[in-house]
Amino acid sequence: KSQVLPHPKGVRHFRQCCYDKILTSRMHEGNGSLWNIQYFQPVGNQQPRTEKFPYAFTVCISVMYDYMNVLGLVQTMEMFKLLGVQKIGIYKTSCYPDMQKVLNYYVRQSFVHIIPWTVSSYIEVARGWKKSDSPGELHYTGQIAALNDCVYRYMYENQYVALQDLDELILPLKEDNWTTLIPQLEKIYQHHAGFEFENNVFPISLSRNKTPENTPDLWKQFEGENLLPHVYRIPNDPNVFNNFKVIVNPRLVFKATVHGLLHSKGVLSGYLSKYFSQQSILNDTRLWDYADKLIPAVSEVLRQFVKSN
Repeated sequence: KSQVLPHPKGVRHFRQCCYDKILTSRMHEGNGSLWNIQYFQPVGNQQPRTEKFPYAFTVCISVMYDYMNVLGLVQTMEMFKLLGVQKIGIYKTSCYPDMQKVLNYYVRQSFVHIIPWTVSSYIEVARGWKKSDSPGELHYTGQIAALNDCVYRYMYENQYVALQDLDELILPLKEDNWTTLIPQLEKIYQHHAGFEFENNVFPISLSRNKTPENTPDLWKQFEGENLLPHVYRIPNDPNVFNNFKVIVNPRLVFKATVHGLLHSKGVLSGYLSKYFSQQSILNDTRLWDYADKLIPAVSEVLRQFVKSN
């Protein structure tokens, strides 16, 4: 016996036995006729949890589209591990074959979870973030749907969820990883909803010739941008708004957006930002503090790809 519950327009929600399902519909044209095809979609989060989470940190990445930075992807995955991340959720539209091999490697490790994001099969997706330069029906803010899906998808699997991109790293200034950083911030600010971390830009066009001495030649065999030489940072202006990314308690979030939250239980606080008065480029080698562990970890992954080819 099914019970019909209150529902948004166009969506019917049934509770049947021990399972919740949402009835969705999609129009399909074939043989000169238009068909309304209905599906029962399972609803996750059946068992709310407030402690003893399987994972401490999951990162939500939205959206992978024609991505081809092999070296950068491996470096980012291994940096996430050093920071204490235990799972990555990637909403994938498309990527190049070599990139797929990297993703497959981390999927086999149960470190990466791929969520197919096939919206481009139905509408034209802009390839760039700037609407005036990239035509399409879906633009920059289209990723908001994926971010909200990720928050709710992992709500009861993770103590914290981070919303960011593959070209971003939230690096603590004093702590070594998120595992010690977040409890410290919660203690300082007496706040448990989450924290905003201000973006700092390290231009790809600026790099230092000197990198950590043990950077191997092996890396040169792989396509992509090496993160380590990029240590020149543009100082943020404290008088204007600067974008930020977040690490949040997903159970206190109702609506997420690209740079923060639209609606949550409590206001995010505790910026980890650096304000500088000088207008010159700054030399920031904080990433190099991880080099002794990052370089051998990345090299080990890349060696496996050399052997497999």
